[in-house]
Amino acid sequence: MKEPCQRPPALPWPENAYLAGGATSPGSGLPTILESGRIAARLICERNGLPFPAPRPLPRAQPAA
Repeated sequence: MKEPCQRPPALPWPENAYLAGGATSPGSGLPTILESGRIAARLICERNGLPFPAPRPLPRAQPAA
């Protein structure tokens, strides 16, 4: 019988699994979540020999009228 506080053994990581989202990176908020998805997409493209487009600059905010 295992001790109540003993952690179970880790399972092997699936070969083609990628995590993206708010709980996969330190910090919080939408920019972190979006960057996590972009990193995962870039890694998938690199692994499969596909080009990954460079990020486009964000549009500038318009001054309030």
